[in-house]
Amino acid sequence: MGTITVRNLADDVKQRLRERAAARGVSMEEQAREILGRSVLSAGAATAPEGESLYAAIRGL
Repeated sequence: MGTITVRNLADDVKQRLRERAAARGVSMEEQAREILGRSVLSAGAATAPEGESLYAAIRGL
């Protein structure tokens, strides 16, 4: 398994991630892994929609 570091994560994104993780009783790291995994592995999600950054696409999840 690989490791990544996410720098300059917007405060509101971090807060929402924390809230989602707490609601499910998992760590923020586990929640982030699940969101990234679903986003990357779902059909057509390998690239962001035209005109939208990948950051914005993930943030919209």
